[in-house]
Amino acid sequence: MSQWGAQGSGDGQFYHPHGVAVAPDGTVYVADTGNARIQRFSATGTYLGQWGANGSGNSQFAYPRGVAVGPDSTVYVADTETIVSSISAPRGLIWANGDPKAPVTASLIVPLV
Repeated sequence: MSQWGAQGSGDGQFYHPHGVAVAPDGTVYVADTGNARIQRFSATGTYLGQWGANGSGNSQFAYPRGVAVGPDSTVYVADTETIVSSISAPRGLIWANGDPKAPVTASLIVPLV
C-alpha cells in the first residue's frame, strides 16, 4: 500500500477526495470532491490526467463523491449535489450508450455513494 498527492488543486493534488476505484488494468480513479473533478493515476501513483470542472453541464460536477469502474473499464461517477450520474470513457469523454459522439448526463432520483 502506498499514498500519493497533497492538499491543493494542481495535478495530482486533492481537496476532500471521497471515492476511489481501480480499473481492471490497474488505473486508479479518484473522486476529488472539493475540486469537482475525477483524477486518473497509474497503479504506482503517476498522474495520468483528469476531467471535470465545477458546473452542471456535460463533464462538469458539483460534488463528485462516488466513482466505480466496470469490467469493460467504463468509469461511473455519482455527483451528490447535482444528482447526476456520468458514464465516462477512460479518456475523460462522456458517452451515451457507448457512442463517443453523443455526450450526456443521466439524472437519478438519488445516487448511491
